[in-house]
Amino acid sequence: MGKYFKNHYSKITSVPNTQSSIKLDSVTANASFRVVAVTNKLTSLPSNVVLFSEPVIQSIPGKVEAKYATKLHGILLEKRSAKKDRPERIQLSKFLDGYQQPNNTATFKVNVKESGVYQFNYAGSSAQSGTFFKLWSGHQLLGDINYDPDVDDKSSNRYQVYLEKGQHDLQITIQREGFDWWTLNWLKFTKR
Repeated sequence: MGKYFKNHYSKITSVPNTQSSIKLDSVTANASFRVVAVTNKLTSLPSNVVLFSEPVIQSIPGKVEAKYATKLHGILLEKRSAKKDRPERIQLSKFLDGYQQPNNTATFKVNVKESGVYQFNYAGSSAQSGTFFKLWSGHQLLGDINYDPDVDDKSSNRYQVYLEKGQHDLQITIQREGFDWWTLNWLKFTKR
């Protein structure tokens, strides 16, 4: 890290290249920080300043948007610029290079307004067909969600899940084998 950054930031911790998350204590949680990648020969430029904000609790019925994930493990949150045919979007994504991957997870805080069965749709894609992700509420599996390039799951209404009223951690887990590049923009729950 350059002299300017060393004068304004101090090293908190290091993580190995096999780890993609870090827990911060209450002293560092109220400060800004930057991320620097280091190899044996090179050091990256420091990242943009990272700040913390209160987690967004998303309401169900409604859309659970990727940009409000409260915890990610092994998954990227990326911003895609607007193009002529599509608006700007913030999505979860992962590129797999052909080896078996560990479970990747994304967690969302949700407030379910009413217990009951909900129609479930999502906006996402994958280079592979078949099981895409598992949907969980706490430790309860709600369903195995598939991806089929010939089905528009933004409006297919092919999934239903039962949700209890109240605040919950909703989680998706994804484990893929082989080459894949997948994205996920949102999950939508509509009361039946």
